[in-house]
Amino acid sequence: MSSAAQQTLTTMGSEEEFRLTIAEYLESLPAQFIRRVFSNPAACLAIFRLLSTVGKQLIISMLYLDGPLGLHEMHQWAKPNHQRTVKAKIHHLRKLQILVEEEEKKNKNKKENGTAEVVVSLNTVFRTQLRNALTGGGDFGSFGIVYRGPRDPRITQSWLARYAAERWESILHFMVGQSADVAPPSESVRGILKMSRLMDEGKPAAHGESENDSEDVNEVGSRGGLRITNSGFQFLLQDPVSQVWTVLLQYLRLAEMQDMDVVEVLNFLFQLVSLQPGQQYSTEALTRNQRRMLSELCDFGLLYLDGVAKRFYPTHLITSLTSGGSSAA
Repeated sequence: MSSAAQQTLTTMGSEEEFRLTIAEYLESLPAQFIRRVFSNPAACLAIFRLLSTVGKQLIISMLYLDGPLGLHEMHQWAKPNHQRTVKAKIHHLRKLQILVEEEEKKNKNKKENGTAEVVVSLNTVFRTQLRNALTGGGDFGSFGIVYRGPRDPRITQSWLARYAAERWESILHFMVGQSADVAPPSESVRGILKMSRLMDEGKPAAHGESENDSEDVNEVGSRGGLRITNSGFQFLLQDPVSQVWTVLLQYLRLAEMQDMDVVEVLNFLFQLVSLQPGQQYSTEALTRNQRRMLSELCDFGLLYLDGVAKRFYPTHLITSLTSGGSSAA
């Protein structure tokens, strides 16, 4: 992850800003990684949903064009008082490698003053796979394989909502030391809380106090020696979507440190956010890493895993990450 993205994790507080952070993560990936990400229709659709309204409009306007466009022509799509906004969104799309420069056509398109005009088009892999995502083509399993067995009548939408809330709130209560009657979170959860510096080892910092202030030793001991940090207090004040993005970005960082295939991890996360909440999906075709991810994300309440029946159910905590207003680009 870029240093700027890591710094943003601890300073940004709104859902909109955290969407920008996942965009920064994507911008930091090498071109060969981006090509693999874009080869997945679910990933392309998730990225598209994270874009701002203007970003989406620019992509839709180019999705079925036969050839590239000059940047000057694209700027003319907006009224004069909105051209600065359009230019900024085009710049972001180019950083995400969704818009690419057509090198071979650069010198063929000349402006009236004789200078070469920059010509751009949608990344061909992104364009193909976004078309597939919007029309139902491409890889059938990209959006998960629905489990065809009988449904457990106990697993309803309301049950999953309660399950997700209980899992997530138990982590928040653990952070502030209010989890005496609840089992402590798993080792992977505690590891991510430490890695993101939401919690740290040692004496806890009370809100508004320095991190050297003291707290009852028994409370710290009940949290495995962890204390909440000032960043942790800021985390508690954020909306749930921003909190989940924080966790997932740190999960990606952890995957890199453990030498996991970060593109596989990223694509599977994008697949999960694109699933239908409450639907049951089969785990049989998943890779070893993907099965491991299901188990670890289950600890956060992002999904419910039925290992015996080899199925899982995504909850609203993960399927809501690309809904509503956004501004990744």
